[in-house]
Amino acid sequence: MASIRRPTVAGTFYHDSAAALRQQIEACFTHPLGPGRTPQVPAERSGRLLGLVSPHAGFIYSGPAAAWGYAALADDGRPPLVVLLGPSHTGLGASLAISAASAWATPLGEIPVAGDAARALVAADGAFALDDLAHQMEHSLEVQAPFLQFLFGDAAPILPIVIRAGSASAARSAQALGLDDRAASLAALLRDTGGVIIASTDLSHFETQAVANLKDRVVLDAMTALDPEGMLRAVDAQDISMCGSLPVAALLLVARHLDAPAPNLLHYHTSGDIAGGRDQVVGYASLTFARGGSA
Repeated sequence: MASIRRPTVAGTFYHDSAAALRQQIEACFTHPLGPGRTPQVPAERSGRLLGLVSPHAGFIYSGPAAAWGYAALADDGRPPLVVLLGPSHTGLGASLAISAASAWATPLGEIPVAGDAARALVAADGAFALDDLAHQMEHSLEVQAPFLQFLFGDAAPILPIVIRAGSASAARSAQALGLDDRAASLAALLRDTGGVIIASTDLSHFETQAVANLKDRVVLDAMTALDPEGMLRAVDAQDISMCGSLPVAALLLVARHLDAPAPNLLHYHTSGDIAGGRDQVVGYASLTFARGGSA
């Protein structure tokens, strides 16, 4: 029997009724820190966009930052596949866990999981596994689904993948996972399908505004230099509490495999810029990746 993944953070990270959630997402787009417009998806897809880095906190805090990337995704047209890469906050399940559900539910309805693409990826690269345990209580990818549904309804299937760190060191975890080889497999999938890829991360956690701005600039500079190795070294050396360093590194490696140009930083803010407190903030950013010559 086909399984549906039910939401775990509806009512906390985002509203749990369809009408309120649609209003909340629209407010993210029109927020003073957002892109300032509600995007309209064109009838024809340009296909120039390879992917995004997008945050995953409660919409009241990170939603305006996420809206920048999703506005760019909307402008590019409906993708045939959306690969979602997120970190494991729970430590459950396989190290590279693909959702085995047939669809993910949110208050906006059900968004299909690309089962054929999931099985093809597992067949091509045995490091990936179909494993729903890793996804059951994980929020980093769930919070992307309402934005996708707001833009595309149920017409853009997703391939959710949770990446679990095996070490306190981000660089050693990436090495143990063979992250560059895994990125090559993902790049092949995106080349074959014309899909896009979204890496989910928040940046510094519970630092002062001044410290968060400094640490976040280090990792953002590494991202925009298309330097996953440098980003991971900085995360380790400077104790940067960026929860999605492995998903972002994977996306940077995918971009490298596809000869994509360096990404564009669209927007950055902290929870302090939203709520006003500056003593313990979390950083959020949105970046876009264009397709390259091999995509």
